[in-house]
Amino acid sequence: EINGVVPQNAGTFVQATTSSGLKSNALQFSAWTNKQAGSRSHGLGASVVRDGKIYVFGGGILSQSTRCESYDPETNQWTEFTTMPDKRSGAGTVFYNDEMYFVGGLERQLDGSLDEYTDIIKYSFTTNAWSTLPGAVPNPGFCAAAELDGRIYVFGGNSTDESTISKDIYTYDPKTGDFTENGEMDIPRFKHTAITFGASIYIFGGITSDGSENSGVATATIFNGT
Repeated sequence: EINGVVPQNAGTFVQATTSSGLKSNALQFSAWTNKQAGSRSHGLGASVVRDGKIYVFGGGILSQSTRCESYDPETNQWTEFTTMPDKRSGAGTVFYNDEMYFVGGLERQLDGSLDEYTDIIKYSFTTNAWSTLPGAVPNPGFCAAAELDGRIYVFGGNSTDESTISKDIYTYDPKTGDFTENGEMDIPRFKHTAITFGASIYIFGGITSDGSENSGVATATIFNGT
């Protein structure tokens, strides 16, 4: 049985099964409307809503890009607004104080290998400038990040070969660059999502491991800070 709240006339819940047999709940929308396409694929990139526009940063699966574009729903038009300093994707991202933080991330090389970014960069919408912050991300591959009560929390992540999947939670201080351990999630996760709602951070899905093989995660967990 699939439970959930569906907006009126939006669609119905269905259960999808991947080729590997993994089951996932999804909302099947009753109707889709095609909009103007962006100039690039932004898979595994980052996005944020600001002042009525949608801002999309970098991304790309096989061919990663540094291009960043904004989409205006009123005009159905895309506009390039900045260029990332590197081709990272799969980073933990946080929008806070009109700045976009990118925690870690990966870049795919021509031979298919993945390079880690252990640093933190941020983009200021106010100054239209990028900067590098102090600190080294403990688990930079597909970690998740969120802000709560003025603090940036980083959840899980993995190594480039996916041999080490973390369930650690860290508090990051942008001023000092310190990552302070702040407990653990229920299970190790990477490629998961973290979002702040009310006084809590909700962590959804991802991939975990039982020590021998990876598997998808259908559960969610809630973090209430310190």
